[in-house]
Amino acid sequence: MMTIDKDEEIAGMWVSPDIPGIGLYKLLAKRNVKGTYEWVHFLQKPDGFKKHLFNGIVDTKEELQNVVAAANKTLSLVFGSNVQLAVGNPTFYSTDGSKHDDTIH
Repeated sequence: MMTIDKDEEIAGMWVSPDIPGIGLYKLLAKRNVKGTYEWVHFLQKPDGFKKHLFNGIVDTKEELQNVVAAANKTLSLVFGSNVQLAVGNPTFYSTDGSKHDDTIH
């Protein structure tokens, strides 16, 4: 859903609890070489299919937290207050689908 290019860094990953029959909502963000934050919000279905929902760019880490808060507000309204995005641990894959270690360069 997002590539991390040279000189970019992961700014955060947030994941909802598994929602039976629906899947996991995820929000990924990176800090690009311009210093802004690019983010993507998507649904990962139980079969592994990923459905893109929203994406955008914000200027600061504080604005990125506002994006997470807005996603949480919507998830709470739809699924109840127990469905919130929480900090997750990313798994890295190359474009050919092979898994990489967790080291960020």
